[in-house]
Amino acid sequence: MSVFVESDKYPSTPHLPFSPGRGDGDTIMSFTSAGALFCEEVIITEKLDGGNCCIARGKVYARTHKHEATHPWFGTIKAMHHVLSATQADPTLELFGENMTATHSIAYENLTHFFYLFGARRAGVWASWEEIEALAENLGIPTPPLRFQGRLSSMAQLQQLVEGWMREPSGVGTGVTPEGFVVRVAGRFGTADFCGRAIAKFVRAGHVQTGDDFHRVWPRNKAVLGKSLPPRAVLRLSGPLPRPSFRRGEGMHSGQASDAPEELQAFLASELGLRAEAVDRVVRLVTAERPVPTERLEPIGTAASSEASSAAAAATTVGKGRAEAADGRADGGGGVLVVGACTLEALLAALRDIPDEALESAGLPQGPREKLARWRERGL
Repeated sequence: MSVFVESDKYPSTPHLPFSPGRGDGDTIMSFTSAGALFCEEVIITEKLDGGNCCIARGKVYARTHKHEATHPWFGTIKAMHHVLSATQADPTLELFGENMTATHSIAYENLTHFFYLFGARRAGVWASWEEIEALAENLGIPTPPLRFQGRLSSMAQLQQLVEGWMREPSGVGTGVTPEGFVVRVAGRFGTADFCGRAIAKFVRAGHVQTGDDFHRVWPRNKAVLGKSLPPRAVLRLSGPLPRPSFRRGEGMHSGQASDAPEELQAFLASELGLRAEAVDRVVRLVTAERPVPTERLEPIGTAASSEASSAAAAATTVGKGRAEAADGRADGGGGVLVVGACTLEALLAALRDIPDEALESAGLPQGPREKLARWRERGL
Protein backbone atom coordinates (compact mmCIF):
# COMPACT_ATOMS: atom_id res chain seq x y z
CA MET A 1 0.00 0.00 0.00
CA SER A 2 1.38 3.42 -0.96
CA VAL A 3 2.22 5.71 1.93
CA PHE A 4 1.41 8.92 0.08
CA VAL A 5 -1.02 10.07 -2.54
CA GLU A 6 -0.47 12.91 -4.98
CA SER A 7 -2.43 15.37 -2.83
CA ASP A 8 0.15 14.92 -0.06
CA LYS A 9 2.82 16.78 -2.02
CA TYR A 10 3.99 20.18 -0.84
CA PRO A 11 1.38 22.71 -2.01
CA SER A 12 2.29 25.46 -4.41
CA THR A 13 3.00 28.65 -2.46
CA PRO A 14 1.11 31.68 -3.82
CA HIS A 15 2.97 34.86 -4.74
CA LEU A 16 2.45 38.08 -2.84
CA PRO A 17 0.59 40.67 -4.93
CA PHE A 18 3.81 42.68 -5.44
CA SER A 19 6.09 39.70 -6.21
CA PRO A 20 7.80 40.47 -9.57
CA GLY A 21 8.94 36.90 -10.23
CA ARG A 22 5.56 35.30 -10.80
CA GLY A 23 5.15 33.40 -14.04
CA ASP A 24 2.35 32.09 -16.20
CA GLY A 25 0.16 29.74 -14.19
CA ASP A 26 1.49 30.88 -10.82
CA THR A 27 -1.02 31.56 -8.07
CA ILE A 28 -1.21 35.08 -6.68
CA MET A 29 -2.57 35.71 -3.19
CA SER A 30 -5.48 38.11 -3.45
CA PHE A 31 -5.24 41.47 -1.72
CA THR A 32 -8.05 40.61 0.68
CA SER A 33 -6.73 37.11 1.45
CA ALA A 34 -3.38 38.65 2.30
CA GLY A 35 -5.13 40.56 5.08
CA ALA A 36 -4.79 37.47 7.28
CA LEU A 37 -1.04 38.06 7.37
CA PHE A 38 -1.70 41.31 9.23
CA CYS A 39 -4.02 39.83 11.86
CA GLU A 40 -1.58 37.60 13.71
CA GLU A 41 2.09 36.95 14.30
CA VAL A 42 4.09 36.02 11.21
CA ILE A 43 7.66 35.10 10.36
CA ILE A 44 9.63 35.97 7.23
CA THR A 45 12.49 33.76 6.03
CA GLU A 46 14.80 33.91 3.05
CA LYS A 47 13.64 31.73 0.15
CA LEU A 48 16.58 29.53 -0.80
CA ASP A 49 17.16 28.45 -4.39
CA GLY A 50 17.04 24.69 -3.92
CA GLY A 51 14.80 21.72 -4.64
CA ASN A 52 11.68 20.93 -2.64
CA CYS A 53 12.27 17.81 -0.58
CA CYS A 54 10.20 15.78 1.89
CA ILE A 55 11.40 13.25 4.46
CA ALA A 56 8.68 10.97 5.83
CA ARG A 57 8.48 7.44 7.25
CA GLY A 58 12.19 6.98 6.72
CA LYS A 59 12.07 7.82 3.01
CA VAL A 60 12.99 10.79 0.83
CA TYR A 61 10.71 12.39 -1.74
CA ALA A 62 10.85 15.32 -4.14
CA ARG A 63 7.84 17.64 -4.38
CA THR A 64 5.64 14.79 -5.58
CA HIS A 65 5.14 11.82 -3.27
CA LYS A 66 4.13 9.27 -5.89
CA HIS A 67 7.60 7.71 -5.79
CA GLU A 68 10.73 7.92 -3.68
CA ALA A 69 13.46 10.20 -4.97
CA THR A 70 16.09 8.23 -6.87
CA HIS A 71 18.30 10.93 -8.43
CA PRO A 72 21.89 11.03 -7.13
CA TRP A 73 21.51 14.62 -5.86
CA PHE A 74 19.21 13.24 -3.16
CA GLY A 75 22.06 11.08 -1.85
CA THR A 76 23.14 13.63 0.75
CA ILE A 77 19.59 13.71 2.14
CA LYS A 78 19.36 9.93 2.30
CA ALA A 79 22.66 9.93 4.20
CA MET A 80 21.02 11.81 7.09
CA HIS A 81 20.16 8.52 8.79
CA HIS A 82 19.22 10.07 12.14
CA VAL A 83 16.65 12.33 10.42
CA LEU A 84 15.17 9.47 8.42
CA SER A 85 15.03 7.37 11.59
CA ALA A 86 13.16 10.14 13.42
CA THR A 87 10.41 10.15 10.78
CA GLN A 88 10.32 6.36 10.81
CA ALA A 89 9.79 6.40 14.57
CA ASP A 90 7.00 8.97 14.17
CA PRO A 91 5.08 8.00 11.01
CA THR A 92 2.76 11.01 11.35
CA LEU A 93 5.66 13.45 10.88
CA GLU A 94 6.59 14.89 7.47
CA LEU A 95 9.60 17.17 7.18
CA PHE A 96 9.85 19.63 4.29
CA GLY A 97 12.94 21.54 3.29
CA GLU A 98 15.24 22.77 0.55
CA ASN A 99 17.59 20.21 -0.93
CA MET A 100 20.66 22.35 -1.63
CA THR A 101 22.88 19.51 -2.92
CA ALA A 102 22.65 20.63 -6.55
CA THR A 103 23.26 24.25 -7.49
CA HIS A 104 20.24 25.73 -9.29
CA SER A 105 20.48 29.36 -10.42
CA ILE A 106 22.28 30.79 -7.39
CA ALA A 107 25.71 29.54 -6.32
CA TYR A 108 25.78 30.04 -2.55
CA GLU A 109 29.21 30.19 -0.95
CA ASN A 110 28.25 29.81 2.70
CA LEU A 111 25.93 26.81 2.91
CA THR A 112 26.41 24.88 6.14
CA HIS A 113 24.17 21.94 5.26
CA PHE A 114 22.56 20.31 2.24
CA PHE A 115 19.07 20.38 3.82
CA TYR A 116 17.32 23.46 5.25
CA LEU A 117 14.10 22.68 7.12
CA PHE A 118 11.25 25.13 6.43
CA GLY A 119 8.09 23.15 7.21
CA ALA A 120 6.65 20.17 9.06
CA ARG A 121 3.23 18.55 8.92
CA ARG A 122 1.38 16.10 11.13
CA ALA A 123 -2.00 14.70 10.09
CA GLY A 124 -2.77 17.62 7.80
CA VAL A 125 -1.72 20.30 10.30
CA TRP A 126 1.31 22.46 9.55
CA ALA A 127 3.61 22.99 12.51
CA SER A 128 4.21 26.38 14.06
CA TRP A 129 7.52 28.11 13.46
CA GLU A 130 8.46 27.50 17.09
CA GLU A 131 7.90 23.76 16.55
CA ILE A 132 9.95 23.84 13.34
CA GLU A 133 12.87 25.51 15.09
CA ALA A 134 12.68 22.93 17.90
CA LEU A 135 12.69 20.07 15.37
CA ALA A 136 15.65 21.59 13.55
CA GLU A 137 17.62 22.00 16.77
CA ASN A 138 16.88 18.46 17.92
CA LEU A 139 17.88 17.01 14.54
CA GLY A 140 20.93 19.21 14.08
CA ILE A 141 19.78 20.74 10.80
CA PRO A 142 19.40 24.43 9.89
CA THR A 143 16.37 26.47 8.91
CA PRO A 144 16.41 29.21 6.24
CA PRO A 145 17.70 32.57 7.49
CA LEU A 146 15.04 34.30 9.59
CA ARG A 147 14.59 38.05 9.05
CA PHE A 148 11.35 38.96 10.84
CA GLN A 149 9.08 37.63 13.57
CA GLY A 150 6.09 39.52 14.90
CA ARG A 151 3.10 41.45 13.59
CA LEU A 152 3.00 43.37 10.35
CA SER A 153 0.81 46.41 9.96
CA SER A 154 0.28 46.73 6.23
CA MET A 155 1.10 45.43 2.77
CA ALA A 156 3.19 48.55 2.19
CA GLN A 157 5.31 47.78 5.24
CA LEU A 158 5.81 44.18 4.12
CA GLN A 159 6.83 45.31 0.64
CA GLN A 160 9.25 47.89 2.02
CA LEU A 161 10.94 45.35 4.27
CA VAL A 162 11.25 42.64 1.61
CA GLU A 163 12.48 44.94 -1.14
CA GLY A 164 15.06 46.37 1.25
CA TRP A 165 16.38 42.91 2.13
CA MET A 166 16.57 42.02 -1.57
CA ARG A 167 19.36 44.57 -1.91
CA GLU A 168 21.42 42.85 0.80
CA PRO A 169 23.56 39.71 0.45
CA SER A 170 21.96 36.33 1.06
CA GLY A 171 22.14 34.88 4.55
CA VAL A 172 24.00 31.89 3.08
CA GLY A 173 26.13 33.65 0.47
CA THR A 174 28.05 36.90 0.73
CA GLY A 175 28.50 37.15 -3.03
CA VAL A 176 24.85 36.75 -4.06
CA THR A 177 21.51 38.35 -3.31
CA PRO A 178 18.43 36.37 -2.24
CA GLU A 179 16.05 34.58 -4.58
CA GLY A 180 13.22 35.99 -2.47
CA PHE A 181 11.42 35.66 0.84
CA VAL A 182 8.57 33.66 2.35
CA VAL A 183 6.06 35.06 4.85
CA ARG A 184 3.85 32.71 6.87
CA VAL A 185 1.77 32.84 10.01
CA ALA A 186 3.90 31.84 12.99
CA GLY A 187 1.32 29.50 14.50
CA ARG A 188 -0.14 26.25 13.28
CA PHE A 189 -2.53 26.17 10.33
CA GLY A 190 -4.42 23.60 8.29
CA THR A 191 -3.79 22.54 4.72
CA ALA A 192 -6.95 24.35 3.61
CA ASP A 193 -5.38 27.62 4.76
CA PHE A 194 -2.03 26.98 3.08
CA CYS A 195 -2.86 28.40 -0.33
CA GLY A 196 -5.49 30.87 0.78
CA ARG A 197 -4.26 32.91 3.72
CA ALA A 198 -1.38 31.49 5.76
CA ILE A 199 1.71 31.65 3.53
CA ALA A 200 2.99 33.54 0.48
CA LYS A 201 6.26 34.26 -1.28
CA PHE A 202 8.18 37.04 -2.97
CA VAL A 203 10.46 36.02 -5.86
CA ARG A 204 12.92 38.35 -7.54
CA ALA A 205 12.33 39.55 -11.08
CA GLY A 206 13.85 37.40 -13.80
CA HIS A 207 14.65 34.46 -11.54
CA VAL A 208 15.43 31.41 -13.68
CA GLN A 209 13.63 28.22 -12.66
CA THR A 210 16.05 25.42 -13.51
CA GLY A 211 13.83 22.46 -12.68
CA ASP A 212 15.01 19.44 -10.73
CA ASP A 213 16.55 17.27 -13.44
CA PHE A 214 20.33 17.74 -13.47
CA HIS A 215 21.43 14.63 -15.38
CA ARG A 216 23.31 16.69 -17.97
CA VAL A 217 25.30 18.73 -15.44
CA TRP A 218 25.60 16.42 -12.42
CA PRO A 219 27.97 16.20 -10.56
CA ARG A 220 29.58 19.36 -11.93
CA ASN A 221 26.86 21.43 -10.27
CA LYS A 222 27.16 19.82 -6.84
CA ALA A 223 27.13 22.51 -4.17
CA VAL A 224 30.05 22.98 -1.81
CA LEU A 225 29.59 23.68 1.88
CA GLY A 226 31.34 26.78 3.17
CA LYS A 227 31.96 28.90 6.23
CA SER A 228 28.83 29.87 8.14
CA LEU A 229 27.92 33.55 8.25
CA PRO A 230 26.96 35.41 11.44
CA PRO A 231 23.18 35.44 11.88
CA ARG A 232 21.45 38.43 10.32
CA ALA A 233 19.49 40.99 12.28
CA VAL A 234 16.01 39.70 13.07
CA LEU A 235 13.24 42.21 13.69
CA ARG A 236 10.46 41.44 16.14
CA LEU A 237 7.34 43.56 16.24
CA SER A 238 6.00 44.53 19.65
CA GLY A 239 4.05 47.28 21.34
CA PRO A 240 0.56 48.24 22.47
CA LEU A 241 -2.58 48.18 20.36
CA PRO A 242 -4.30 51.51 21.04
CA ARG A 243 -7.78 52.37 19.85
CA PRO A 244 -7.80 54.09 16.45
CA SER A 245 -8.14 57.66 15.40
CA PHE A 246 -9.24 58.11 11.81
CA ARG A 247 -9.16 61.88 11.62
CA ARG A 248 -6.94 62.73 8.70
CA GLY A 249 -3.37 63.37 9.78
CA GLU A 250 -3.70 61.16 12.89
CA GLY A 251 -2.92 57.50 13.44
CA MET A 252 0.06 57.57 11.07
CA HIS A 253 3.66 58.66 11.59
CA SER A 254 5.64 61.38 9.83
CA GLY A 255 2.50 63.43 9.29
CA GLN A 256 0.99 60.92 6.84
CA ALA A 257 -2.79 60.97 6.53
CA SER A 258 -4.81 57.80 6.86
CA ASP A 259 -6.76 56.89 3.73
CA ALA A 260 -7.85 53.49 5.03
CA PRO A 261 -11.56 54.35 5.55
CA GLU A 262 -11.75 55.77 2.02
CA GLU A 263 -10.08 52.62 0.68
CA LEU A 264 -12.58 50.50 2.60
CA GLN A 265 -15.40 52.48 1.02
CA ALA A 266 -13.99 51.79 -2.44
CA PHE A 267 -13.59 48.10 -1.68
CA LEU A 268 -17.15 47.70 -0.41
CA ALA A 269 -18.56 49.50 -3.42
CA SER A 270 -16.44 47.99 -6.19
CA GLU A 271 -15.70 44.49 -4.92
CA LEU A 272 -18.89 43.70 -3.02
CA GLY A 273 -21.29 45.94 -4.91
CA LEU A 274 -22.76 47.65 -1.84
CA ARG A 275 -24.75 50.83 -2.34
CA ALA A 276 -23.62 54.13 -0.85
CA GLU A 277 -25.90 54.01 2.21
CA ALA A 278 -24.79 50.46 3.10
CA VAL A 279 -21.14 51.38 2.56
CA ASP A 280 -21.50 54.33 4.92
CA ARG A 281 -23.07 52.20 7.65
CA VAL A 282 -20.37 49.50 7.40
CA VAL A 283 -17.49 52.00 7.46
CA ARG A 284 -18.92 53.82 10.48
CA LEU A 285 -19.37 50.53 12.34
CA VAL A 286 -15.88 49.24 11.60
CA THR A 287 -14.03 52.48 12.39
CA ALA A 288 -16.06 53.13 15.54
CA GLU A 289 -15.83 49.67 17.07
CA ARG A 290 -12.56 48.07 16.06
CA PRO A 291 -8.94 48.94 16.94
CA VAL A 292 -6.31 49.57 14.33
CA PRO A 293 -2.87 49.05 15.87
CA THR A 294 0.08 51.37 15.87
CA GLU A 295 2.96 49.11 16.78
CA ARG A 296 6.69 49.20 17.34
CA LEU A 297 9.36 47.00 15.77
CA GLU A 298 12.17 45.89 18.05
CA PRO A 299 15.10 43.55 17.40
CA ILE A 300 14.87 40.14 19.03
CA GLY A 301 16.77 40.08 22.28
CA THR A 302 16.92 43.86 22.58
CA ALA A 303 15.04 45.80 25.23
CA ALA A 304 14.46 49.32 23.94
CA SER A 305 15.41 51.97 26.47
CA SER A 306 12.80 54.41 27.72
CA GLU A 307 14.63 57.15 25.87
CA ALA A 308 14.46 55.16 22.63
CA SER A 309 10.81 54.37 23.26
CA SER A 310 10.01 58.05 23.65
CA ALA A 311 11.81 58.86 20.45
CA ALA A 312 10.03 55.98 18.70
CA ALA A 313 6.66 57.52 19.44
CA ALA A 314 7.51 60.49 17.27
CA ALA A 315 9.57 59.05 14.43
CA THR A 316 9.26 56.42 11.76
CA THR A 317 12.78 55.06 12.20
CA VAL A 318 14.95 55.40 15.29
CA GLY A 319 18.51 54.24 14.82
CA LYS A 320 20.03 52.12 12.12
CA GLY A 321 22.08 49.76 14.28
CA ARG A 322 22.08 46.06 13.62
CA ALA A 323 19.90 43.96 15.87
CA GLU A 324 20.82 41.18 18.24
CA ALA A 325 20.18 37.62 17.20
CA ALA A 326 17.56 35.51 18.93
CA ASP A 327 20.12 33.85 21.16
CA GLY A 328 21.33 37.18 22.50
CA ARG A 329 24.57 37.52 20.53
CA ALA A 330 25.06 41.21 19.84
CA ASP A 331 25.61 42.21 16.23
CA GLY A 332 25.70 45.93 16.87
CA GLY A 333 23.33 48.75 17.80
CA GLY A 334 19.64 48.31 18.52
CA GLY A 335 17.51 50.11 15.96
CA VAL A 336 13.77 50.49 16.49
CA LEU A 337 11.42 50.77 13.52
CA VAL A 338 8.09 52.44 14.19
CA VAL A 339 5.21 51.80 11.82
CA GLY A 340 1.70 53.19 11.65
CA ALA A 341 -1.02 50.62 11.02
CA CYS A 342 -4.17 52.48 9.97
CA THR A 343 -4.55 50.33 6.85
CA LEU A 344 -7.18 48.76 4.65
CA GLU A 345 -5.90 45.32 5.65
CA ALA A 346 -6.54 46.09 9.31
CA LEU A 347 -10.06 47.33 8.60
CA LEU A 348 -10.89 44.25 6.50
CA ALA A 349 -9.64 42.05 9.33
CA ALA A 350 -11.89 43.96 11.72
CA LEU A 351 -14.87 43.64 9.37
CA ARG A 352 -14.44 39.86 9.26
CA ASP A 353 -14.83 39.73 13.04
CA ILE A 354 -18.06 41.74 13.26
CA PRO A 355 -21.02 39.33 13.73
CA ASP A 356 -24.09 39.57 11.55
CA GLU A 357 -26.16 40.57 14.58
CA ALA A 358 -24.07 43.71 15.02
CA LEU A 359 -24.50 44.60 11.36
CA GLU A 360 -28.25 44.13 11.67
CA SER A 361 -28.36 46.23 14.83
CA ALA A 362 -26.49 48.97 12.97
CA GLY A 363 -29.35 49.08 10.45
CA LEU A 364 -27.64 47.25 7.58
CA PRO A 365 -30.33 45.64 5.36
CA GLN A 366 -30.45 41.91 4.70
CA GLY A 367 -29.11 42.15 1.13
CA PRO A 368 -25.78 43.78 2.04
CA ARG A 369 -25.44 41.46 5.05
CA GLU A 370 -25.79 38.45 2.75
CA LYS A 371 -23.09 39.86 0.43
CA LEU A 372 -20.76 40.26 3.42
CA ALA A 373 -21.58 36.72 4.56
CA ARG A 374 -20.65 35.31 1.13
CA TRP A 375 -17.41 37.33 1.24
CA ARG A 376 -16.53 35.72 4.59
CA GLU A 377 -17.40 32.24 3.31
CA ARG A 378 -14.95 32.66 0.45
CA GLY A 379 -12.23 33.00 3.07
CA LEU A 380 -11.20 36.50 2.00
